[in-house]
Amino acid sequence: MKKIAALILLLLAVITVPVSAGEEWTKSLGEEITAVATDEYGDRIFVGTESGMVYCYSAAGSVVWSVQLAPAGADPSILDIRADTEGHIWVRCGNAFYLRNAETGANIWSHGDPTISAEGGDLSNTGIALNVWETVFDLKISSTGHTIYRSLGSYNNGAISGDGTWAVVTRQADPNLYLYSVNLPDDWIAPWSGFGWNNRVSHTIAGSTDGALTNYPVEITVIRGAGSSSGSTVYAPDCRADFADIRFTAADGVTHIPYYLESVNGNTATFLVQIPAIPASPGTTTIYTYWECRTATTTTSDPTAVYLLYDDFEDGVIDTDQWTPYTGTNGVVRETGGYLE
Repeated sequence: MKKIAALILLLLAVITVPVSAGEEWTKSLGEEITAVATDEYGDRIFVGTESGMVYCYSAAGSVVWSVQLAPAGADPSILDIRADTEGHIWVRCGNAFYLRNAETGANIWSHGDPTISAEGGDLSNTGIALNVWETVFDLKISSTGHTIYRSLGSYNNGAISGDGTWAVVTRQADPNLYLYSVNLPDDWIAPWSGFGWNNRVSHTIAGSTDGALTNYPVEITVIRGAGSSSGSTVYAPDCRADFADIRFTAADGVTHIPYYLESVNGNTATFLVQIPAIPASPGTTTIYTYWECRTATTTTSDPTAVYLLYDDFEDGVIDTDQWTPYTGTNGVVRETGGYLE
């Protein structure tokens, strides 16, 4: 018993011996270091500087990669760097945000606005939630970079935390916490210019009694107002007044499908949408209508992609790819004001 007790005391003595930390290496970058982060294992160190440079160091102190991120006409300083657990780093440089590959430094997506102040702000390293510049709070999908939720309010660059399916936000000089819960589907339309669509609704297209159809146009009515979408009618209260931000996708929620903005009458627009495949009845298929996108300011309506033959006769020139004019001795074929004469 005495020998066992002595052994236990000896082990305790070994376990409790303090281990002193030692300096491994130092680096001089020659300019102010404004942000630093490490990955979850500490084998990658990410450093940002006042000139907009981002460096990735190995645990041994070697440069793995470096990149210059100074936005034109903006404060070039790297204001924040966060590393997540999926091989990404989030970087806030001036008034722009970047998601980059942590291993290579390659850009995955970025978004910014040179007209908005870069002061303050915060970003989440564990998800896709960004509290962007002053009054804007965004939730973004990391794979595409598009916004699926945007809130405008007096956030004044408060703090944010969350994993992307939820986020807790606080506002500067505000005693309240705000909890947001958001469904982040994978099948959401990809963005253009870094901003995506905030809203979508699905439609069930009934099967055809004439058998299966391919690339068949179906009429969809979009109303800019409040209401419950059903059938071929969509209520989109926050779409553009000219309906230029309306888009349609196939059942995967991602693949754009052609459409024609046939008419706009006040707050009602009529679209002809080319459905890729409609099964024979009683089968059904699904499409999605998207709206409200900051950068979608011009419609992509294309009647020639919906109709087998389309000509509005409004450009004053006979389209010889579609028509072959035949005239007599004194005959003239012309188009004017939407008519062929």
